[in-house]
Amino acid sequence: MEPLFAAFICFIKAHSSILFGGFFGGIIRAILSKTGTKGEKLMGGFMACLVSYYMTPIVVFIVGATIPVSSISFIIGILSMSLVEALISIGRDYQKHPGKLKADIRTIILRVLAAKDDTK
Repeated sequence: MEPLFAAFICFIKAHSSILFGGFFGGIIRAILSKTGTKGEKLMGGFMACLVSYYMTPIVVFIVGATIPVSSISFIIGILSMSLVEALISIGRDYQKHPGKLKADIRTIILRVLAAKDDTK
């Protein structure tokens, strides 16, 4: 029940800390990035802010309330640009080869369903 309550508090009280943590996480990620213009890096900070705003309550629900919410949003802000770049890469790959994504998903599902327990 405590993780659910912590996720609810993220939606109610901690808006500014989530937004600031995500924004500065995205800015630090943009500073460390070698590619992109200054405008792209600044927009990366805002994108990280939005991603951390929506993902922080989910991560707080999964992890629990043992870690401060602002530090979770900061970490999500740093990782969010990598997540966005990966999703864009998957989308471009799907645009070039539409059948490949379906085959990859099918392979993953078959591996999960066909996994055998070797601990007998």
